Amino acid sequence: SKFFHIVCMMENADTALKWYRELVPSRYYPNSRGYQKLFQVLEMEDRLELIPELWNDVKQFGHGFTDHLAEEVLYLMASRKQNAELQVAFADVATTINSAYKLSENHKTPMKESAAAFGNIAILLARAGRLEEAW
Repeated sequence: SKFFHIVCMMENADTALKWYRELVPSRYYPNSRGYQKLFQVLEMEDRLELIPELWNDVKQFGHGFTDHLAEEVLYLMASRKQNAELQVAFADVATTINSAYKLSENHKTPMKESAAAFGNIAILLARAGRLEEAW
């Protein structure tokens, strides 16, 4: 995991993604911090279109109920308006995160939905023309 964190800190998005695809899941199962580092690389290089694909991996590896990771992803997706197709994909991710917040209410340690997260979900759904889903 330290190797992957260093790659994310030192290399560009293409190199980080190359290592991610080579290592995961055969040799490395990223923790939530590993995904957070990868999302930060995508932000620095304006490669946010990869978030929906990576969010599927996040859920698959059991990090879909991680507060700080969900908030980071929502913040990145809401930070600027994208093309219509990507906005729809972002709204789908926001919907799954919103569902995770609701489902986690039954968990021993539920996720804490901040005002910022709720606002970003509303922004993402509104941009995709799906504001009614936010309520």
